[in-house]
Amino acid sequence: MKRSELILRTGLALALCCLVSSSAHAGVLGPRKPSDLVTLITNGSTCSPISFLRMDTQIHADGTSSPFSIPAGEVLVLTGVDWDEGGASGGVDNLVLALLGADYSVAAISTGPIGANGYGGASTPLSGIVVKPGTSICVTLNSPNTFNSYPVVHGFLTADK
Repeated sequence: MKRSELILRTGLALALCCLVSSSAHAGVLGPRKPSDLVTLITNGSTCSPISFLRMDTQIHADGTSSPFSIPAGEVLVLTGVDWDEGGASGGVDNLVLALLGADYSVAAISTGPIGANGYGGASTPLSGIVVKPGTSICVTLNSPNTFNSYPVVHGFLTADK
């Protein structure tokens, strides 16, 4: 093998090694520690002007709750939504999850059956929904029984890099 060919092959091998090495260290996006996990419920307040329920109360690991807002320099990555409610027996209901900041946008819709007993709901995994500080997380159910609805939003906090 000629010296120039050896140098070229070595250079290509080194470039490939660097490419694989840099992508291998990217890691998986997820919570760094248990306290990064966030479980949100509503205290009954609404997101104005859309009148959805504001998901503004965090449930902590010890069962206590506190008002929630996304800290500066971090984002909330949504991972799922659970809900149940009363409704028309045998029907279907939808939970609409929206983000309200400078604009309003629907982020996800979760559909679930209402059983013969008049209760139903769903657990829906979410991915790719990142919420920045100052944005409200809002939900509504397409039912007149919103006073009997129990939505829960799950996610985790991570640095906004």
